[in-house]
Amino acid sequence: MIPIEPYLTELSAIDPPIPLGTDLRCERWFNLDIVSLQNSEFIHTANPAEFMAGFLLWTRSFHQVPAGSLPNNEAVLSKLAGGYNYQSASWKKIRTMALHGWALCSDNRLYHPMVTDAILEILHPTGKRGRK
Repeated sequence: MIPIEPYLTELSAIDPPIPLGTDLRCERWFNLDIVSLQNSEFIHTANPAEFMAGFLLWTRSFHQVPAGSLPNNEAVLSKLAGGYNYQSASWKKIRTMALHGWALCSDNRLYHPMVTDAILEILHPTGKRGRK
């Protein structure tokens, strides 16, 4: 049994950006805004292990419910980020950067704006390329 160890403990009043219950587990892809990624603080400051863990969190959040979210559970986050033990020094060394940009919402789940944009584009296609 995976213990419940909240990553963030403060309460949030931010409404989730994705409708609760949104399930995209049958989808196999999402658009990645490579220009935003290439110009992001994350890509310029993360070391390879932090980048890989962060990228795994983005992609694994896609098949969570609601889509694009992550549970506020450090034990689960560490596993999703590459099989880390949440109590290990290696996880504690990379977790802040791996979770760069993720915000806690009122449903006690974490959301990342780049992932949220990709999910919303699937739910409400605009037919446009690039950021809105």
